[in-house]
Amino acid sequence: MQLGLIGATSGRVRLVAQAGYYGAAQSYIMLGLSVLVALAYAIRQYRDRDLSAPTNVPQARKRRAQALAIRRWISATTGVAVFFVAALLYHDFYASLPPRLSEAAPAVPDAQDQVRVPVEQVKDGKLHRYAYIAEDGHRVRFFLINRYDEDHV
Repeated sequence: MQLGLIGATSGRVRLVAQAGYYGAAQSYIMLGLSVLVALAYAIRQYRDRDLSAPTNVPQARKRRAQALAIRRWISATTGVAVFFVAALLYHDFYASLPPRLSEAAPAVPDAQDQVRVPVEQVKDGKLHRYAYIAEDGHRVRFFLINRYDEDHV
């Protein structure tokens, strides 16, 4: 569709639009499919086990070991799925947020076009943002951090 190689029909445009819309949920969809495959495997293993009474001790141990292996496999798969869901949710709700900046305080240049900030304002060691409008109309933003103690200010 981009270079005219294939025609743009309503069905193709709809498919591209849906792929773009659901692209963010692709990781969740793939994780859900993986969990479904793991559940199908576990159910099949559970259903295919032999329920007849074991005739000797080695068979009983073998069945117990198989049941334990299935239980471990299911718990490991559940743990991995929980980890991936937590990682995806952390990314979606926290890590992908844009940074929030504090509002810049207005700074006014003096007669010599110099901006002077009193030391008392930046004495606390935290970040302080300032902004002023230059002569050419551009907004100039800058920040100050006082990293020294009071003896060296």
